Amino acid sequence: MCGRARCSLAPEDVAKNARVEGDRWRDREKYRPSYNVGPGRWLPIVKHAADGGRELQTMKWGLVPSFTQKGSLPDHFRMFNARSETIVEKPVFNRLLSSKRCVVVVNGFYEWHGDGQQKQPFYVSLGNAEDVMMFAGLYDCWEGGDGDSLHTFAIVTTDSSKRLSWLHGRMPVVLRTLDAIDEWLDPSFGAAFLSKLCVPYNGRDLAWHPVTHSIGKLGFDGPECCKDTRKKGIGSFFKHKVSMASGAEEKGQKESMPATRELQSKLSSLKTENVGKVETSSSTKLAKQSLSDGLDQVREEASQKGPPVKPEQEIMEGVEDAPQAGVSNREEVEAGKGAHAQGQTSKRGRDNAGMLRAVPKTPPSSPVSPSSKRQRGSNNMTITSFFSRR
Repeated sequence: MCGRARCSLAPEDVAKNARVEGDRWRDREKYRPSYNVGPGRWLPIVKHAADGGRELQTMKWGLVPSFTQKGSLPDHFRMFNARSETIVEKPVFNRLLSSKRCVVVVNGFYEWHGDGQQKQPFYVSLGNAEDVMMFAGLYDCWEGGDGDSLHTFAIVTTDSSKRLSWLHGRMPVVLRTLDAIDEWLDPSFGAAFLSKLCVPYNGRDLAWHPVTHSIGKLGFDGPECCKDTRKKGIGSFFKHKVSMASGAEEKGQKESMPATRELQSKLSSLKTENVGKVETSSSTKLAKQSLSDGLDQVREEASQKGPPVKPEQEIMEGVEDAPQAGVSNREEVEAGKGAHAQGQTSKRGRDNAGMLRAVPKTPPSSPVSPSSKRQRGSNNMTITSFFSRR
């Protein structure tokens, strides 16, 4: 059965979907858009007019037959649905088939699923928010005891389609095409033909989702009535996690930027220090070269001043204490080692050695050749003579 519907369409949208001019709407002022409409509430319906055209009229949902006793209290929940399989058999509906057929305009309907007291309500529609549902219906007019006319209607139902059979055993007769709507409203078509229209609609555009249990209260209204209450699926969960991870990674990159700049600054300082060390090394090489040139000059001056006045042991002892890198000639170092082996010391030699220790060591030179050994004596005498004169 269908006992709850939604018709939140604006009046102009109702007229547009009904293909009826706005001025051909009777009792329009009684219509109020609503997300939760039940029996006893007003809904727009399309019917065949007396002039042969169509017209809209606002009627109450829940059929009150015209033969209802005057002065009685109308019961709109007694016949708000009419089973298509029995409308021909039941006099209360059969008498309406020939001239009082109508089309009910709604957005969609609600249905409850499950057994027991806690049933889950679902909202069923055609998926597209702009599409409306057109239900087959039957209407009647009851003259109340006070002389006022009350127009009411019932929605025709049929077996549920395959797509909705899991939800409920019954569903409204959906007139999906314009031809179906025209044929249902055309009074020239008899009951035998109309039964062909009362079939379950199983279109792929049918859509449904669970909604809040508050929909069971007629006083509950608004967009929350048809809001999907399903929780996010696992796909959304992992998508959220990936988004969080990406955000954390981006945050980590932003946080690491100052540290990266600091590291780059330190690397730049190290490069500057290394350049300074290279320059210092170059200065040391220049000092070595200057010392070597000085020794050459000393040799040259000593050779011009004659024989030595002091033993060579004094000067060579000082040369022994000096690093080899401070002596430019291999033969002088060897001569200094011999003088030290004899146990003689010289204050002047030690002073000279102290000055030479400031010069870094250099790799040892190649082995001494026999010819250089013959020259060792003359060289030693030259240096000794120089320092003796001083």
